[in-house]
Amino acid sequence: MEAGLRVDAQRNRERVLVAARTVFARQGLEAGVDDIAREAGVGVGTLYRRFPTKDDLILAIVADGMAVLLEEIRAAAAIEDPWEALETAMLALAESMAADRGFVDAVREHLLTLPAFLSLRDRLLSAWEPLVARGRAAGVLRDGIEPVDLLLLARGVVRMPPDRNDVDPRLWRRYMAIVLDGLRAGGAGELPLGPPQPAR
Repeated sequence: MEAGLRVDAQRNRERVLVAARTVFARQGLEAGVDDIAREAGVGVGTLYRRFPTKDDLILAIVADGMAVLLEEIRAAAAIEDPWEALETAMLALAESMAADRGFVDAVREHLLTLPAFLSLRDRLLSAWEPLVARGRAAGVLRDGIEPVDLLLLARGVVRMPPDRNDVDPRLWRRYMAIVLDGLRAGGAGELPLGPPQPAR
């Protein structure tokens, strides 16, 4: 019986997270927990037992997505060719942002106030460090590039204007190809500024 209860609890948790991501992307963070529970097909009490506050719910969505992304970046880091490893990781990062664009836009500024989110963001930056170091050592990544540059570039690329997304939601891939060319050693001239500092 206990195993069955655990399975049901896990299933409810996943349903709540999927519903919350959908509702937040559609309505923004002002969406109520009643709307999320209704979308998930569970009672409000079930939602609160799992996620006592809305911030807990938001962070759980981000943490689940981050876990998948970190695995993809680690898998990319195992690729023998240093440039292919960087390119694969960069595309995985952009793909994750593009897939959840509405949710990412809804929560970005709010999350920057939460220490738990900053810790997740720091883990993501740390995952990029060996890729960047290997790219530099192999001479395939231009000088001066830092992990935070890659995060900001990926974010900028996927934030296409709505009229462009209506034409083709995959259009960001065109601009990612241009960005990747610019990241290669031997690309444009010296960068005019140092790497940006993460927001705190």
